[in-house]
Amino acid sequence: EPTIAHQREAVTRAMRLLSSTGAPRMTVTALSRHLGYSPWHFCRLFRRISGRTMTTYRERVRLARALRRLREAPDTDLTFLALELGYCSHSHFTSTFRRTLGYTPSSFAAARRRRRRYAISA
Repeated sequence: EPTIAHQREAVTRAMRLLSSTGAPRMTVTALSRHLGYSPWHFCRLFRRISGRTMTTYRERVRLARALRRLREAPDTDLTFLALELGYCSHSHFTSTFRRTLGYTPSSFAAARRRRRRYAISA
């Protein structure tokens, strides 16, 4: 049986992997097995130690990355961004974004474009 310290380290490693740019598409099963746990057991462990589900954590990381990209480049193609972040489609990305943040990625990007135009003309 792994110690609590070992379990915390595994959750920390999972968080780092989920936050890395190359892992947004990594499945819960693949991540769990990579860390030496069954998916079911690791999901319970992750929630117990972090206070949230692995899926929720991954969604927050992906949405934070989306917000950062749209702030920096509001003209980014949203379908390309959705696929790059590991969403299966533009509509999945949009519905997750809206459900979590209360507005769509296109409305966020449009607001950023308006702010930039205003800042340039002022």
